[in-house]
Amino acid sequence: MRRDDTDVFKIIEQKGIDLSKMDIFSPFAKEGEHRTIDYAKKARHLTAWEIDRNYYEKLIQNLPSNTDSKLCDSCEEIYRESRKYDFVVMDPNFGSTTYVEGFFLFPRIYEILKPHAYIMTVILLDPYPYSQDRGYGVNQSRRLVRRLFYGTRSEIVTEQEVEIAYRRHARGSGFELIWDAWSWSFSHTCFYLQELKKQ
Repeated sequence: MRRDDTDVFKIIEQKGIDLSKMDIFSPFAKEGEHRTIDYAKKARHLTAWEIDRNYYEKLIQNLPSNTDSKLCDSCEEIYRESRKYDFVVMDPNFGSTTYVEGFFLFPRIYEILKPHAYIMTVILLDPYPYSQDRGYGVNQSRRLVRRLFYGTRSEIVTEQEVEIAYRRHARGSGFELIWDAWSWSFSHTCFYLQELKKQ
């Protein structure tokens, strides 16, 4: 693990990851402005899903030609997905009260990865400041889901607890973590990038 303020794309470049040869999957694409378009421009191909129709209508206008998009519930559609991906961008809607932070994509997400792949996840270490800034609470359901996913007693987690949890989930699906790195984006969120290989 390496913590710094380096932009996630600089880490990708430093690691020699060639996105132009990769099929990238963005299950929470929103309107495309939250990095999805940046990945689309660099990818061989991008698949973008979005559940909110208002976001989706903007998304299809924003995406370049090397993409396909779908208006769907990602946490249901992923069980019908048969394609395999080199790189997954997990940037969930933290305000969703139905699917907490994309946790419900696991462990299925590992089944649509190629044997050598990357996952970039946007992480909330502490959900409370972010939630208060956006006017919604951290209810009991959200607290429980976070604790179950991370295997912790508290919904507030440390970097080490995040790393341990994602390593455990990956190994449970037959993947080994090769390396991971953090990139700090906004005041409450950060990017967590992992390289994975099938065992």
